[in-house]
Amino acid sequence: MDQKRLQDISEIRAGCLFIPVVLVSIPFLVLGTLMAILSMKSALVQANSNMATSQIDVTIIRSEVGQVNIGGNRTRSVPQIEFEYTRDGQKLTSDHYFPVGDPKAHTNASVTVEQLPVDS
Repeated sequence: MDQKRLQDISEIRAGCLFIPVVLVSIPFLVLGTLMAILSMKSALVQANSNMATSQIDVTIIRSEVGQVNIGGNRTRSVPQIEFEYTRDGQKLTSDHYFPVGDPKAHTNASVTVEQLPVDS
């Protein structure tokens, strides 16, 4: 075979591989784009939620160290904090205390109780 013929065959083979590669790549490109759009939407929803939070004044009505069973005969000390607050003119109470930014509050319940005395 002459050199020209071999070059033509090589170009045909390269062209034949282009279409299958494109067909296999398209679904991955579509899925990747879709996932990027959904991730951005989720991030925007979370950012809007974070900006919508507001600080309120609370009064602590109960602050004590409690024990929770963590399996078998083992217990763990946890802070049990209850507080009241006013929202939309209505007085409410809650015991959903989640310390943020204080690493000691997660490990030492008595420190948390000392930092949050009743009527503070």
